[in-house]
Formats: sequence, C-alpha cells, structure tokens
Amino acid sequence: MHPEPPTKATKRAKSGTGEALPSLSPRQKRRARLLGAAFVALGIPGLVLPFLQGALFLFLGVFLLSFTSSWFDALLRAGERRHPRIARTFSRMRRKAREWL
Repeated sequence: MHPEPPTKATKRAKSGTGEALPSLSPRQKRRARLLGAAFVALGIPGLVLPFLQGALFLFLGVFLLSFTSSWFDALLRAGERRHPRIARTFSRMRRKAREWL
C-alpha cells in the first residue's frame, strides 16, 4: 500500500511551529480574504502617506490572508522562525482571529 500524499495542512503542520492552519468555512474564508485584501490595499499607500499606519495595515492584511493562502502563511511562519519570541503571540492571535472570523 502506498501512503497518502501529504495535504497542505499536513505540510504546514510539519513546518515551522507545527500548528496547522485551522479549517474555515467558505463564509469565513471569504471574509478573511476580503478583510485581508482591504488591509493590504490600505497598507500600501500607508507606507508613503504620513496619516496612515502602513506597516500595521500590511501586517493585519498578511495575517488575515494567511488563513486562506499558503504563501502568506509561509511568510508569517518565516517571521515566527526568525523571531521565536513572538511565535506564541502569533499562535494566540490565530486562535482569537479564528473565533472572530
């Protein structure tokens, strides 16, 4: 018998902190994509406009998009590996955001 090919969730579980992305309903995924894209759209001009907090909006956008995109998830996981002190905070934020979505 051949072993099952790894799914995206098992690949994520083996990388980084070992925490797989939570499964979201289609409605929650849509909400995360919409809010994430809106925050990224606000963050880009916010990098040059003094009255918008560009870095904050970009972080929030990437954080929300990480629930639906493996690329954004890998980006956050790389940040967790580079800065291990904040890995626990990210885990808590993911659980709270999952409840909120």
